[in-house]
Amino acid sequence: MAETATTQCGTCGHVITYSDEQGGRTVNCPECGDPVRLREVVNVTADAWAEPVAKPASPPLPMPVKAFFGCGGLMVLVCGGCLSLSVVASMFDNPFEDKAAIQAEAERAEQEAIQAIEVEQARKAQAAAEINAARERNIQREANQNANAKLTPADFAQCKIGMTYDEVVAIIGEPGDDAGDVYLNGVRTQTFIWSGGPLHPDDVFMTFDNGVLAEKSE
Repeated sequence: MAETATTQCGTCGHVITYSDEQGGRTVNCPECGDPVRLREVVNVTADAWAEPVAKPASPPLPMPVKAFFGCGGLMVLVCGGCLSLSVVASMFDNPFEDKAAIQAEAERAEQEAIQAIEVEQARKAQAAAEINAARERNIQREANQNANAKLTPADFAQCKIGMTYDEVVAIIGEPGDDAGDVYLNGVRTQTFIWSGGPLHPDDVFMTFDNGVLAEKSE
């Protein structure tokens, strides 16, 4: 049995009725005469509208089961996405007492670490204080030596070549520090140093041959 279908003219809107055999052809609109393409007619059987038969569902795969122990003897069972808890025999008589002991041990270790840090800081502070004190003592000793030094530019000028060591000491007011004593060809050469003071900051070197001033420098 032939099926019929309808379409509408795009120009005048006239409705055209045609058989499925005419589908896909182009005809003139009986109203306005413009060409109109007839749509193809698709025959749909009753079987095409029948609901598909559902396939039997596959049996679920066995889910892995994992178990692990938590704190205080609590067993945790994990099966697939499910979580279950079960209490097993505890290894301790009272897990809360064991937890308190662990906490106490941690606090004791922390206190020992803090005390060790404080002791080290105190040791470093004491060492720094001792270094500063030694530095201050050296500075003070040098200041005292400079203050007690009696050498002046005038004293240095009065010391003439040919003077004896005792005459030089009488001018400067203090003996010099022995810096060398050499015997060569019957001549005893001695070198003395006088430290500079506030009025004569440079050290003075004087050389005596057989007790007589032979050379001086500053």
